[in-house]
Amino acid sequence: KPASPMLWPGQLAEEELGIKYETLDLILYGLEHFMKTEEIAEQLGLKRELVDRIKNRWLYTEHKRQGLLTLKVGYRTVGKDFRLFRDPC
Repeated sequence: KPASPMLWPGQLAEEELGIKYETLDLILYGLEHFMKTEEIAEQLGLKRELVDRIKNRWLYTEHKRQGLLTLKVGYRTVGKDFRLFRDPC
């Protein structure tokens, strides 16, 4: 079953992005490994404009891949850390 955000009937993510997921994965792999957009486009046989568009979207949505800030009120934060008491001696 093709991926869909399901915001309206018949909406498909690949159609909205204008690129197949297999190709998108390869572009993102290149970006995450610090490859230049020209190099990615050349190796995949794509137009540089397409790779630039994907890169801009990837950079613009960085905030969605970051964890939330967690308020520290005690010695333990569930799922984050565990602080041990310090012995002042």
